[in-house]
Amino acid sequence: MDNETISSGKGTAVFSVRLGDWLLSWVKSVLTPARFEVASTRLEEAGHGALVAAAAAGLLYAIIESIKTNTLSDFLMGIGWVLLVALAQYVAGKLSAVERMLIKTSPSELSSTAFLSCVALLNLVAGILALTGFTVMALRVEEWGLFGEGVGIFVLCELVVCLCLNPEMINMTISSSSNPGQEAIGVLTFAMKSLLRLVPIAFGVGTICGAVGMMWMVVQALRGEMLSSLAEVPAASLVLASAALPLVSYLLYILWYLGIDLMRSLLILPGKVDALKDTNKQSK
Repeated sequence: MDNETISSGKGTAVFSVRLGDWLLSWVKSVLTPARFEVASTRLEEAGHGALVAAAAAGLLYAIIESIKTNTLSDFLMGIGWVLLVALAQYVAGKLSAVERMLIKTSPSELSSTAFLSCVALLNLVAGILALTGFTVMALRVEEWGLFGEGVGIFVLCELVVCLCLNPEMINMTISSSSNPGQEAIGVLTFAMKSLLRLVPIAFGVGTICGAVGMMWMVVQALRGEMLSSLAEVPAASLVLASAALPLVSYLLYILWYLGIDLMRSLLILPGKVDALKDTNKQSK
């Protein structure tokens, strides 16, 4: 791992940096790009399977509700639900490939690994603290949902750590020739690319959780516990929100990159003006 050495400073500061670098080096050997890719690909595939299960569960729930209430509108809502999920799955499947292509065709750079190392260490510590804190609270109040939240925050933080330690995964290189303006653009681009890289994982986890919730909803309906109409079911909202992530992230990314290109143009404008002045002077 390429980390800058400290040219000045003694004692505890140097020891802390060396300890942090050693810890990040070990974490990098565990959180490898290959493992990230496997997790991302499998969760995305599982997410598409979960969408099919959610569509079937929603239709079955609507049929049960229609039979119990003796109304056709509930059944039609189930048909509409299946069509909506199918449309969402089509959009998600198409844009996932486009988003990977966007990262490959939009290189960016930072002047050093210092910023990425700091972000990685902060997320590493934050993830461990979140997991520990939520676990303790779950044991005290006997609410295991808190433990699940802690695990989710921990996993999210470690995924960010993996991207920080492996910037090539988001097509980012280290170049000492970048100026402060380019550094600012690099930091902003890193944040947006990381978000885009995490979308397949969030898509998979969200749709799986939503599908499980909808299947449990069907079980409750079969037991005679009709909860609410399909449009008011929280699990259904989670499925649709998760399925919409690829579209939302795609739109955000292209709009964000439009702003980045405008900033790049402003940064290189003074140099072009100076070059034009020099050319005019030479021609005279």
